[in-house]
Amino acid sequence: MFKEGFALHSRGELAPALARYEAVIAAHPGHFDALHLAAVLCSQLGQKPRGIELFDRALAISPDSAACHGNKGVALQELGRRAEALASFERALALDPSHADAHYNRGNTLHFMRRYEEAIASHDRAVALKPGYAQAWANRGVSLQALGRCEAALASYARAIEIDPDQLDAHWNRAVCQLLSGDLVNGWRNYEWRWKVQKAGFLHRRHFAQPLWLGRTPLAGKTLLVHAEQGLGDTLQFCRHLRQATRLGARVVFEVPRALWGVLAPLSSFVHLVLRGCDLPAFDLHCPLLSLPHALGITLESIPPPDPAIKADPSRVALWRDRLGKPVRPRIGLAWGGSQAGETDDIRSIALAELVRHLPRGLDYVSLQKELAPGDRAAFNAHGGIRHPGADFVDTAALCEVLDLVVSVDTSIAHLAGTLGRPVWVLLPRVPDWRWMLDRPDSPWYPTARLWRQARQDDWAEVLERVAAALRSQFAV
Repeated sequence: MFKEGFALHSRGELAPALARYEAVIAAHPGHFDALHLAAVLCSQLGQKPRGIELFDRALAISPDSAACHGNKGVALQELGRRAEALASFERALALDPSHADAHYNRGNTLHFMRRYEEAIASHDRAVALKPGYAQAWANRGVSLQALGRCEAALASYARAIEIDPDQLDAHWNRAVCQLLSGDLVNGWRNYEWRWKVQKAGFLHRRHFAQPLWLGRTPLAGKTLLVHAEQGLGDTLQFCRHLRQATRLGARVVFEVPRALWGVLAPLSSFVHLVLRGCDLPAFDLHCPLLSLPHALGITLESIPPPDPAIKADPSRVALWRDRLGKPVRPRIGLAWGGSQAGETDDIRSIALAELVRHLPRGLDYVSLQKELAPGDRAAFNAHGGIRHPGADFVDTAALCEVLDLVVSVDTSIAHLAGTLGRPVWVLLPRVPDWRWMLDRPDSPWYPTARLWRQARQDDWAEVLERVAAALRSQFAV
């Protein structure tokens, strides 16, 4: 029975193989190999808690199995139990220091724990033991990139791709690193790999019979469908390129998400807007929104400004002027948290309790968050001096117009304020999302933006102290 299970396992028939291993375990509860391999399959088939139970039973029989400790660590990492995963990998390596996979997986866990230097050292050991380990070279690059060491990261990605030209993660992360470095031409080209990366769950991919347009065919006389594909901030940032497509002679149809329909309505003066989910008109070619810069050949020097057509609704601006009343003190808009579903939200967002500790007195504050997170409610109530309209994007755009300044972490609010040409201070991690690039205090995307970067990883207090000092200086409070 075990041999049958192993043969099925070898052929990739995972569920039948697991059934055979489970039958062996029922008849022979102390069968180490059946317990170990059943645990591996449970983890692969999404039964991770059962897998951990079986790993523990196997290790009770053979506690010196480096492979079993290593595989248990992978399951723990996938469950988000990182400290336990790290302990499992280190136990595996104590038993077998030449276990390249354990070094690799230890590096991955350390990266998720934001211990990047240690992660790089683990990946270095993995590739020293197994020089052709493409995934280890790729993930080594990710940790180097997290430290802002882009040149070294790009070299690591190049080595991964040299070993395995189909190494998707290396292609994808190379593109992000090139964009972060300001190498937009190569970055845009390689950004097309995003469609092949399985973990790119942030994409709203569309499939059409009409050809994809990436700049190689003339647009004159053609109807081009451009469809928003990622987050709301991405849509606000990249809709500036629609006008360039019309200048090439295209009739542009722009499919937009519902949340931005009211904000982007002014674009209807030169493109045909369609709400996502509604029937599309006839078109000849299509282009995902974030592929437009590649198709148009956008460089760092040729980034166009935000489209001037996008303005807040004057009637809503008047409404919010009335609601807020005559200003007595300068008004500052605040956005401190992004989508909690985002993979890097814990890096880019700030706890409201930490933010309010640094807010200078003598200013009026307005929350631009649509909703308060449960963890923010107590800090909000304790401060007592922050208004919270809970507005949608149309009203938030109007609020931006009646505020003296917007202070935001990397969220769609920063993009909205920048698109409207309003003064916005963007608070960033030490190594931010690629669009904010490295080191510079300004943004080529938003002329009215000022960037405030962490000097040290995860140290928001120092950033907020500098921001508070600048607020006091600018507004004389």
